[in-house]
Amino acid sequence: EQWLYCTKRGRGRSDVMPTFNWTGSLRPDRIGPARKVPDHIPKPDYAVTGYPESEVESRQQRSVAIRTPDQITGIRKACLVGRQVLDAAHAAVKPGVTTDEIDRVVSECCVCAVI
Repeated sequence: EQWLYCTKRGRGRSDVMPTFNWTGSLRPDRIGPARKVPDHIPKPDYAVTGYPESEVESRQQRSVAIRTPDQITGIRKACLVGRQVLDAAHAAVKPGVTTDEIDRVVSECCVCAVI
Protein backbone atom coordinates (compact mmCIF):
# COMPACT_ATOMS: atom_id res chain seq x y z
CA GLU A 1 0.00 0.00 0.00
CA GLN A 2 1.12 3.53 -0.66
CA TRP A 3 1.65 6.52 1.59
CA LEU A 4 -1.07 9.16 1.21
CA TYR A 5 -2.15 12.51 2.65
CA CYS A 6 -4.85 12.49 5.29
CA THR A 7 -8.07 14.30 4.25
CA LYS A 8 -11.64 14.79 5.44
CA ARG A 9 -10.57 15.14 9.09
CA GLY A 10 -8.89 11.73 9.07
CA ARG A 11 -11.58 9.80 7.19
CA GLY A 12 -10.09 10.13 3.72
CA ARG A 13 -6.78 9.68 1.93
CA SER A 14 -5.38 11.37 -1.19
CA ASP A 15 -2.14 11.29 -3.17
CA VAL A 16 -2.45 15.08 -3.63
CA MET A 17 -1.60 17.40 -0.74
CA PRO A 18 -4.75 19.14 0.52
CA THR A 19 -5.10 22.78 -0.42
CA PHE A 20 -5.11 25.19 2.45
CA ASN A 21 -4.06 28.78 3.09
CA TRP A 22 -0.85 27.72 4.89
CA THR A 23 0.94 30.13 7.21
CA GLY A 24 4.62 29.45 7.78
CA SER A 25 6.74 26.66 6.36
CA LEU A 26 5.25 23.62 8.13
CA ARG A 27 3.35 21.28 5.78
CA PRO A 28 1.68 17.90 6.23
CA ASP A 29 3.48 14.81 5.06
CA ARG A 30 2.13 11.58 3.72
CA ILE A 31 1.01 8.93 6.19
CA GLY A 32 1.48 5.19 5.98
CA PRO A 33 -1.28 2.72 5.21
CA ALA A 34 -3.83 1.94 7.92
CA ARG A 35 -2.70 -0.82 10.25
CA LYS A 36 -4.79 -3.98 10.28
CA VAL A 37 -6.48 -4.94 13.52
CA PRO A 38 -6.39 -8.74 13.98
CA ASP A 39 -9.72 -10.51 13.56
CA HIS A 40 -9.70 -11.82 17.16
CA ILE A 41 -10.04 -8.23 18.48
CA PRO A 42 -13.65 -7.00 18.58
CA LYS A 43 -14.17 -3.77 16.68
CA PRO A 44 -16.61 -0.97 17.57
CA ASP A 45 -19.16 0.27 15.04
CA TYR A 46 -17.06 3.36 14.26
CA ALA A 47 -14.11 1.23 13.11
CA VAL A 48 -15.69 1.09 9.65
CA THR A 49 -17.63 4.35 9.33
CA GLY A 50 -15.77 6.65 11.71
CA TYR A 51 -19.12 7.58 13.30
CA PRO A 52 -19.75 6.23 16.84
CA GLU A 53 -23.46 5.56 16.37
CA SER A 54 -23.78 3.25 19.37
CA GLU A 55 -22.25 5.89 21.65
CA VAL A 56 -24.38 8.74 20.36
CA GLU A 57 -27.57 6.68 20.68
CA SER A 58 -26.61 5.18 24.04
CA ARG A 59 -28.79 5.85 27.07
CA GLN A 60 -25.54 6.22 29.01
CA GLN A 61 -25.20 9.64 27.39
CA ARG A 62 -28.22 10.73 29.43
CA SER A 63 -27.77 8.81 32.69
CA VAL A 64 -25.07 7.50 34.99
CA ALA A 65 -24.51 3.76 34.70
CA ILE A 66 -24.09 1.70 37.86
CA ARG A 67 -21.24 -0.72 37.13
CA THR A 68 -20.88 -4.22 38.51
CA PRO A 69 -17.66 -5.26 40.29
CA ASP A 70 -16.62 -7.27 37.20
CA GLN A 71 -17.16 -4.23 34.97
CA ILE A 72 -15.13 -2.06 37.33
CA THR A 73 -12.31 -4.63 37.26
CA GLY A 74 -12.41 -4.58 33.45
CA ILE A 75 -12.28 -0.78 33.39
CA ARG A 76 -9.27 -0.81 35.72
CA LYS A 77 -7.48 -3.34 33.50
CA ALA A 78 -8.22 -1.22 30.43
CA CYS A 79 -6.85 1.86 32.21
CA LEU A 80 -3.66 -0.03 33.08
CA VAL A 81 -3.22 -1.05 29.43
CA GLY A 82 -3.81 2.58 28.43
CA ARG A 83 -1.06 3.67 30.81
CA GLN A 84 1.33 1.03 29.41
CA VAL A 85 0.60 2.13 25.84
CA LEU A 86 1.25 5.77 26.74
CA ASP A 87 4.52 4.78 28.40
CA ALA A 88 5.59 2.86 25.27
CA ALA A 89 4.71 5.84 23.07
CA HIS A 90 6.64 8.17 25.37
CA ALA A 91 9.69 5.91 25.24
CA ALA A 92 9.56 5.91 21.43
CA VAL A 93 9.58 9.71 21.11
CA LYS A 94 13.07 10.93 20.23
CA PRO A 95 14.50 13.40 17.72
CA GLY A 96 14.31 11.87 14.25
CA VAL A 97 11.62 9.30 15.09
CA THR A 98 8.63 9.70 12.78
CA THR A 99 5.05 9.82 13.99
CA ASP A 100 4.43 6.77 11.81
CA GLU A 101 7.01 4.84 13.87
CA ILE A 102 5.36 6.00 17.10
CA ASP A 103 2.02 4.85 15.64
CA ARG A 104 3.56 1.42 14.91
CA VAL A 105 4.79 1.12 18.50
CA VAL A 106 1.38 2.11 19.89
CA SER A 107 -0.45 -0.23 17.50
CA GLU A 108 1.73 -3.21 18.41
CA CYS A 109 1.38 -2.43 22.10
CA CYS A 110 -2.41 -2.33 21.82
CA VAL A 111 -2.63 -5.55 19.81
CA CYS A 112 -0.35 -7.40 22.23
CA ALA A 113 -2.26 -6.20 25.31
CA VAL A 114 -4.25 -8.82 27.13
CA ILE A 115 -7.28 -7.66 29.09
